Amino acid sequence: MGKNKHIVVKDNTKLSLYKVENFLSITDNILQHRTELLLSKNDWIDELIVWLENNNLLEYEYPRNKKELISLEKLELYGLDLTSIPDVIGNLSNLVSLKVAISGITRIPASIGNLNHLETLCLDGNKLTELPKSISGLSNLKTLILEGNEFIELPDFIFDLTNLIELDVGSNKLTNISDSISKLTNLEKLSIGSNQLASIPEAIGNLNKLRDLRFGGNQLTSVPRFIEKLSHLRSLFINDSGLKTIPDFLSTLNKLEKLELSSNQLVEFPDFLGDFSNLKTLRLGGKKITSIPESICRLTRLDHLAILDTELTVAPAFIGNFSELTALILCHNQLTEIPEFIGDLSKLERLILNDNQLTEIPDFIGNCKNLKVLVLAGNNITKLPLSLRNLTSLKRINLRDNPIKKLPPELIHLQDIITF
Repeated sequence: MGKNKHIVVKDNTKLSLYKVENFLSITDNILQHRTELLLSKNDWIDELIVWLENNNLLEYEYPRNKKELISLEKLELYGLDLTSIPDVIGNLSNLVSLKVAISGITRIPASIGNLNHLETLCLDGNKLTELPKSISGLSNLKTLILEGNEFIELPDFIFDLTNLIELDVGSNKLTNISDSISKLTNLEKLSIGSNQLASIPEAIGNLNKLRDLRFGGNQLTSVPRFIEKLSHLRSLFINDSGLKTIPDFLSTLNKLEKLELSSNQLVEFPDFLGDFSNLKTLRLGGKKITSIPESICRLTRLDHLAILDTELTVAPAFIGNFSELTALILCHNQLTEIPEFIGDLSKLERLILNDNQLTEIPDFIGNCKNLKVLVLAGNNITKLPLSLRNLTSLKRINLRDNPIKKLPPELIHLQDIITF
């Protein structure tokens, strides 16, 4: 037989009492902390509800129910008279999308860095000059819109948001963009237009996932060479930039679907534009332009064509070949008549011809059965063709700043959609 094994329990009353008292004390602290936390949660929810009320935010759009507020995933505020967002916004931990646009805010609370699930942050059209560094911790952020604020420079910590797919900092007061932008390797859409940039960092050429690049409206005189490295580009906007020439290397961007080259200092457009066989949107223009290259007739996939602010007196005849066109914009030119080919554009929905030298609307306009918007403001039109009654899809006609001021009796049914 083996030896008996004994378990000896030593009774130490003082030690036991100490442990029990210590346990009770810890428990009390936990319960007290939990109570304070719950009260705190209620306090911030109450504060948020008061803020919603004070800003006249409608209850059916922004819930007042505490449970609904806590689980809120999307908060969108537009056109409000605000100066800031309340700090308690950082407690809406389930937010995936936060948009506060055109609301006059000058400050973003640091608590926004607590919104760990946030994927979209839109702060466009405000008066922001800086951002809290805590934003750099929003590791799930994919879209950041800062367009239309008052930034003079971008903080480097923005470039720590390496999951960003879209960054829009257009229409600010930026004079420089850091090379650190190259860290945003997942970026697909970048807008830096309408700032005060005299140059664009070559580091952008390393963003090989970029599909949409907009840098018009700056103080550039040439297109940076690195653009040719962005082989996946689908959209390129270089309008209003003082360009005098379009470089040949742009011809390598054969995947382009949208190209904007209007309002520069160009005297002509290159023939290679006709080689962009995937183009669906093309916008050209410039005060020194007197002709458009015939090669463009090969762009048979175009559904949006704009020729703006040129010296053209006659619209190019090849436009009649663009059977897929849904939008034709020929405004601010010197056109004296509406070309007959427009009557053959059966898919046309928008025809914009304002600020030309037009004197009449021809009968064949009635062939454009799908036309929804017709803009002829700023011409010399004195009468309307009765064929307009064939356009049963029309939603809007703009005839402001023309001699004609009233409808003929036969077209009186258009009175609700026409503007004189």
